[in-house]
Amino acid sequence: MDQQNQINQPNNSQEKKQDFQSDKFKKKIILPTWAIVLIIVLAVVIVGLTGYIVYQNFVSKPVEPSEPLTPKEPVEEISAKVLYKKGTNLILFDPESKEKTIVLSPTELMDFDLSNDEKFVVYSLRETGFEGNFDIYLKNLETGKITRLGQKNNIASFNPKILPDNSKVLYVRREYDSLTGKFSDGEIWIINSNGNIESSKKLFIADKIEGLEIEEYCASEEEKRSVKIGIYDISPDGKTLAYWKKNWSDECSGLWQYPYFSNLDGRDFFSEKFEQQNTFIFDTKQFYWEVHEIFWFNDGSFVVGQSAPIPIAHEAIYYYDKNQNKKWEIFDSFKQKAREYDTQVFINDIIRKDSNHFVVAYGAYKRLKDKKYFVEELILGDKIDLANLDSKRYFAIEKDSIQNDNIFGVKLLDEDTIIYQKQLGENKFGLYFYDIQSGLEKKIDESNIRINFEM
Repeated sequence: MDQQNQINQPNNSQEKKQDFQSDKFKKKIILPTWAIVLIIVLAVVIVGLTGYIVYQNFVSKPVEPSEPLTPKEPVEEISAKVLYKKGTNLILFDPESKEKTIVLSPTELMDFDLSNDEKFVVYSLRETGFEGNFDIYLKNLETGKITRLGQKNNIASFNPKILPDNSKVLYVRREYDSLTGKFSDGEIWIINSNGNIESSKKLFIADKIEGLEIEEYCASEEEKRSVKIGIYDISPDGKTLAYWKKNWSDECSGLWQYPYFSNLDGRDFFSEKFEQQNTFIFDTKQFYWEVHEIFWFNDGSFVVGQSAPIPIAHEAIYYYDKNQNKKWEIFDSFKQKAREYDTQVFINDIIRKDSNHFVVAYGAYKRLKDKKYFVEELILGDKIDLANLDSKRYFAIEKDSIQNDNIFGVKLLDEDTIIYQKQLGENKFGLYFYDIQSGLEKKIDESNIRINFEM
């Protein structure tokens, strides 16, 4: 009993000690005013320095080369946004949300390209050193990081195109001779997207144009000084390049851009099998169609827009599978007797919804009449029907009777949306998108010069 009472009996001295400690920690800690001000000032300085370091290293200056971007497998996906230039701003437009985001505001921007996944922009800027000097940069739109892809030297670099997996960038470069003040005709090079200069490699060179220095009638001085090679597009697998070279026209009307299609290893893209099938008969003679445009699909199949040699002047659109077997006549002006309708047809763009369904945008022109632009869904095997052309709904028109009424750069953004540019008058241009389902046209933006855009 005594032991139990002893255990239950409170210890007065211990309770007093606990009460004293409790009262001690209940007291408020009051700092002097000067100490509080000092803490606030130090916090502001630390935040400011951190922001300055981030800005200097990732926003205001191009960064040094880092590891190459990790290649990704290309996916069969149509870009959902449009990148275009207005004034000094490079603007990313989202047709779904109608939002416009300024991604760059350089004062000396020449050209640009948007990656397939819309995460990178590669572009060229005018540089100091000599007239016509440009260099290329890559910007990560998610982090803001900018990487310079060239060095300051006597080389002008421009016309960049990023590969579908974002691992490399193709571009055109010209060497500048400070003694003569002239540029070389141009070459196409490739470089890793991390900017490692040792990874750069020459792929293609411009043709030597015979008689260019002495010819006075067929080429202007500006044409003689111009770049003689350039890049159109890259296949979805990143292995084939569509590009152009300049050479004499057949009619002595200056230098023309002639399209070329080559694998990056230097081999021609079109096989002997393709060449054998890509022919037509005219006046009992066999001729080859001249491919002027190609539209690739991810499985290796493709569609070609073609024309007959001058002066025959006919057009054709054909679909080939990945093994370059001719599979589908979309349009052939010989077989469809286009001349009876006095109509020319030119493909603008085509996308594939699935293995058997396609959406095609094309222009149709009747002599001395308005040029109309159409879009329609075709099933594999269908043809563009000229007999019912007048009854079809068109999404844009060039009035033959109105000057400065032109349509430029018609592209399918997806199976429901078309992007194009319209000339609205002298020195007035508009960028538009057209909703195929509703038939409604909406203006994206307007400018006093042509609006360059990429998807």
